[in-house]
Amino acid sequence: MEFTKRWRVRRRGLRMVGWALVLEAVCGAWLVASGGAWWRALVWFMGVFAFIGFRGMLALGELRRPFRLAVDAWGVRLHDGELSWAQIESIGLEYPPAGSPDGGPGEASIPEPHLVLWPVSGVDLPRKADRTPDGRLRYTLLDTDDLDQPLHRLTDCLAQFGGDRVKRLPTGLVLDGPPVPAAPQGLATPGGPGSPDTSVRSAAPGPSARPRDFTARAGNTARLAAGPAAAVALGLLAVDSFDGGGLLVPESLVAIGPIGAVAAWWYTGRAFRRWVRPRRLRVGPEGLTAREAGGPDAVFDWPSVAAVTVGLRPGRRAPWLLVWAEPGRRFARDRSELVEGQEVYAVIRVDRLPGGAEAVVPAVREWSAGRFGTWPTGRETTG
Repeated sequence: MEFTKRWRVRRRGLRMVGWALVLEAVCGAWLVASGGAWWRALVWFMGVFAFIGFRGMLALGELRRPFRLAVDAWGVRLHDGELSWAQIESIGLEYPPAGSPDGGPGEASIPEPHLVLWPVSGVDLPRKADRTPDGRLRYTLLDTDDLDQPLHRLTDCLAQFGGDRVKRLPTGLVLDGPPVPAAPQGLATPGGPGSPDTSVRSAAPGPSARPRDFTARAGNTARLAAGPAAAVALGLLAVDSFDGGGLLVPESLVAIGPIGAVAAWWYTGRAFRRWVRPRRLRVGPEGLTAREAGGPDAVFDWPSVAAVTVGLRPGRRAPWLLVWAEPGRRFARDRSELVEGQEVYAVIRVDRLPGGAEAVVPAVREWSAGRFGTWPTGRETTG
């Protein structure tokens, strides 16, 4: 299968050149209208805009350069070199650290991954290699956002021809069983573009296995009862003070009545949501379905999961159930960390579930069909 650069590169270059020309013209008109009074500041701005236009011209120039990526049974072919599978140690996708996992207003979105390749010792490509902490030779082949085909086409092609050379897990993560082959991805699925087809959502733990539910209801009823009680008490205090009745508390504390009543009713609504939708983890053939108290369900279906671990997150002291996504797969929940360019999703805190890790881990290991993994001794976090 062949991949080429798409028109997004052309659009980006044209946009930069167009804005540079418009802003240069505005600065020139301002310089003429002011009679040269602002020439010092305007010359600096015109230099910046000229640099933007130059970058746009470079982007347009990339379209004239030969570009080719072909992945087939022989190996990987590029416009500047080719490697057979025997010359490739591993190949995979790595997400750059830029972007915001929280996706807040005004923050950069999470970029698409880069296709990276590690050749075997003694083999290289006629291009600049990356600098890596471990000293291994590595090449960044392309930014997948520039390709003319969807990302899942590339990941399916790599899984079909690359086999076990496709990098799916970070160094040192050991699975219970042999790696589960990546399932092909579909387009029209509940998880959105790039999510796996529902027809392949299955695990094979054994004929006697049954789905397991872990629901944490402790404390939800008490919170729901305490909220209305506090709201009514504070509301009566406010009414009593407005009617000029006998004050039940010092006059200096009367002002907390209306404010406290509003806060108590807000707390009651929050407690009701937590009571109706308690913290829950379901482990079954569809995957892991997790929900924080009062929040929506998040599904981590097995074909999108490369590995499941239980460990500490950076800066946290409690154990979490962590999911390592298959290359190119995304979940509805924001990722938590990046480890060696691979996305890690925090599913739920296991110590807040009934039975804790002692009850959750056997169920996840049973249903994960060899996806449950462990770190080497001494590595305690995912970061």
